[in-house]
Amino acid sequence: GGFADSATFLDQSEYESEVAQTAELGVRYQSSDRQLTANATLFSTDVEDYQLVTFTGTQFVIDNTDLEAVGIESEILWRPTFAPDFDLSWRNTYNDAEDADTGQEIPRAPLWSGGLVAAYAHELGHGWRLTLDGSVDYESGQTHQRDPHAVPRADSITMYGAGIGVESENGLAILLVGRNLTDENRYTFVFPT
Repeated sequence: GGFADSATFLDQSEYESEVAQTAELGVRYQSSDRQLTANATLFSTDVEDYQLVTFTGTQFVIDNTDLEAVGIESEILWRPTFAPDFDLSWRNTYNDAEDADTGQEIPRAPLWSGGLVAAYAHELGHGWRLTLDGSVDYESGQTHQRDPHAVPRADSITMYGAGIGVESENGLAILLVGRNLTDENRYTFVFPT
């Protein structure tokens, strides 16, 4: 609990402490040759007095509500023996989070999120190596406010990235990194006017 220093009115600045309870059940796998690693975790989280911050257009408001979330997190890492300098990794989260009091979505909590990364490293000699990588990251659409009808819903987004560089064994690196190469945009914070 505490007091919000951004609250407009003092009588609206106090909020309760969050209390979370989480249960997880996971599975881990690694092949005997260590080419493939896979992890999956089911989770269920209940948060009593979740601190939900919203902006009304003129003031920040902190409300306490109860949150319920269930989902699964998964990741896969593949390092094929036929290409020892290559890694492919995938991560994904399904998170069905809702306000336990109203049944509505929790703001800024996407149902799906994750990404894919391909990376390659090649020894150049004299303690240097070349690195190349490419990535895809995504998030599903989401609400911005406690009332999901108060403002337009954020669209889902997919962003691409790439990098190239040289790295030395003593920690020196020269990298050129590009993120969001297709210049995707969406609102990350929206409030009613």
